[in-house]
Amino acid sequence: FQCDLEQKDIYPLLVTPIYYVQ
Repeated sequence: FQCDLEQKDIYPLLVTPIYYVQ
């Protein structure tokens, strides 16, 4: 399974908006 690649792509996408708002 390639969950590591998908999670790594989603992690920054979820952290970017949170960091930007803060």
